Amino acid sequence: MQNTYGQAASWVGARIARPARDLARSQVFYRDLLGLTRTGGFRDHDGYDGVFFALPGGGELELTIGPAQPTGGTAEDLLVLYVESGEAVETIAGTLLAAGVRPVAPRTLTGSAGGAPSWTRTGTGS
Repeated sequence: MQNTYGQAASWVGARIARPARDLARSQVFYRDLLGLTRTGGFRDHDGYDGVFFALPGGGELELTIGPAQPTGGTAEDLLVLYVESGEAVETIAGTLLAAGVRPVAPRTLTGSAGGAPSWTRTGTGS
């Protein structure tokens, strides 16, 4: 990959940072229900607390809570996680339903292949 000056990019990793309304509840969702591995976190960094989760394929998801409250997202504000089979989708869907997570209708083609329901945890802010 090259930048606009024709030089090779030297990125070695990526982190997606998102604010959360309830950090403890968000941790349960991403760690316990989705199975993402917590890789670290911080407390009271300039008034913010946060946690990091490893994302499949590399990179991290950072969730933070602090003085600034998260604003509403858009239909295109997504974290898309892929699984290997329809059976895996059914297993994960069962776990999410049992935990009270509701399916939502996809609003974009990116959000869900073939128009299948996407899953969200209402009120996590992420």
